[in-house]
Amino acid sequence: MKIPKILEKTILGSDQVKAAVSAAKESVGATAEQEAKTKYNKEVNKAVNEALTAAKKDWAADTVKAIDRKFGKARQYVSTTGNYRQEKFNANKYESGKNYGTLTTLFSDSPGSIQSASRIREAVIGGGYVIKPEEVKGKKSDLKKLIKFFDMPNPDDTIETLLGVSIENYLAYGNFYWEKVPTKATAGKKKKMVVAALYNLDPTKMMILVDAAKKKKGVLEKTGYLRKTSQNKPIIYSLNEIFHARRAHRKADLYGRAVLEDNMATLQLLMRALTFNINILRNGGRPPLQLILPEDSTEADAEAVSAWWEKNYEGPHNAGKTLISFKGAKAETLGITPQDMAYLELMRFGVREVAGQYGVPLLLVGFPEGTNRATAAEARRSFYITNIFQLRKLLSQKITNEIIKQGMGIEGWRLDFKSAGLEESEASRRDFMMGWSKALYSFNEARLAMGLLPVDKKWADKYYLLGSKNDSLIEVEKAIGRVPDDSKPDSSKPKKPATPGENSPEGDDKINDEDKDK
Repeated sequence: MKIPKILEKTILGSDQVKAAVSAAKESVGATAEQEAKTKYNKEVNKAVNEALTAAKKDWAADTVKAIDRKFGKARQYVSTTGNYRQEKFNANKYESGKNYGTLTTLFSDSPGSIQSASRIREAVIGGGYVIKPEEVKGKKSDLKKLIKFFDMPNPDDTIETLLGVSIENYLAYGNFYWEKVPTKATAGKKKKMVVAALYNLDPTKMMILVDAAKKKKGVLEKTGYLRKTSQNKPIIYSLNEIFHARRAHRKADLYGRAVLEDNMATLQLLMRALTFNINILRNGGRPPLQLILPEDSTEADAEAVSAWWEKNYEGPHNAGKTLISFKGAKAETLGITPQDMAYLELMRFGVREVAGQYGVPLLLVGFPEGTNRATAAEARRSFYITNIFQLRKLLSQKITNEIIKQGMGIEGWRLDFKSAGLEESEASRRDFMMGWSKALYSFNEARLAMGLLPVDKKWADKYYLLGSKNDSLIEVEKAIGRVPDDSKPDSSKPKKPATPGENSPEGDDKINDEDKDK
């Protein structure tokens, strides 16, 4: 066996190996040299193996301690809500690494951030929700149950208000969380949980719990959630008790990526510059004054005048006061230079920067300069196709799978949202109705695509072709192989146009009124 170099000095220099070597050398005789060498090799090999086994145990213990120090000690968790069956699980806390205070400030103070988030929220929710059928037709009783549930998922919210706040959290922090409250029949029991209500949770106080054993191997797997409280006693949730939606993270993190998180440094610099420039005009936008003290004034006089001025004349609450000089001081106005007014350009830059991060056209947040009807229509279309439809699809699919199918055990129905606004609904309506007239959609498919409920009639599920005069519908199955009827043409044979300046030959054999008079 080849001994690693790192062990040569430690093991071969140990007292145990030295003793074995010396004992073997003493037993070496002139006549039994070969036997001594064999014994010597066996003793050395045995001593090395024993020392190596002991070293491996020490390494294993040290490695476990190092891993525990790096990943944190695992502990047992159990759901403390009492809503679902309590099962213990070993887990580690997994920090988000986010500075929620900074993200809150960026979201609320960055120019155009609130407007962009509101525009996305209103466009996603659109004209409200709609329950659509899937390929496997669901029960009408389940449809009534879903409508009742989403009209009031909790006593204080509708699904639109609940989802509206969640979309803002999704954009500001990259995550939103709902607590799934079970029915009384399934609360705290081993039965499969059935969702009875949904409540919005503060994403800044939520923490993900991951499997401790897999985390040591480099694999992050969610096993539960922890919510911090003001009483310093956290609440533990199992996976089935929380609905978690996250914005995609380029590092494949379990926490989502906030919209403004990628350009945080630039936005902080922008807000500092805005704060500096706006503070110049904090006195209502009036030009500031320069106080000139008499020549014999001391530094103490200057400090006293400065404190007296700030207390009595600065700030909007002192606006309109008559200026009274102090110790012979004189006041001179200072004009505002264009550089002092540069905060207006900073505001425009900030709005363009933030709206671009959200993917919202400037005309939708109140800056229509440089746009016309054609560019505005294309900007709206791109906004809905690349931004709104994707987010709406993500939320619809996740709510359908986790709330309707898994949480309520209902199949055959899914949640979706109606058209988001006039800029989208009119164009989509024309497209879907044109597809219906060309037999690309059935009537019910066109209605569902527009966010309307289907018609419970057999003819609404068939495909039709619209007649050339828009006065008849022909079922596609009956129109296949049909021979056109030429006995009655749609129009008579067109007349041959006469050459300008010539009489029409069709009227040669007729008597005009003038000829009758003659």
